[in-house]
Amino acid sequence: MSERTKHTPEPWTVRRIDYSKGEDVSFEIIAPSGFVAQTIMRDRASERERIEQDEANAALISAAPELLATWRDYIDQWNVRHEIENCPEDDTCECPLVARINAAIRKAEATR
Repeated sequence: MSERTKHTPEPWTVRRIDYSKGEDVSFEIIAPSGFVAQTIMRDRASERERIEQDEANAALISAAPELLATWRDYIDQWNVRHEIENCPEDDTCECPLVARINAAIRKAEATR
């Protein structure tokens, strides 16, 4: 975990939980230090679509720390390049994309 973040250190993985009678399923997001989050329990017979969606959501959540670190690295490199090259302020300018990335980073870090 870096000084810039308070979240549980990565890597995070997804573990499918099949409950004892085999009728229900949920997904846990696990870090080396332990439990991070869990989807709600779903009935395997009647909620197949929701189970697939929960599994996809759990995979996205488990990738979040690595995505955040990758975007931070990109922004750090972009800031250096942007200072050197200056903004062309035309269709090739990445400023709007960088603004969206910075907003997503602030959201992930729960800062404004």
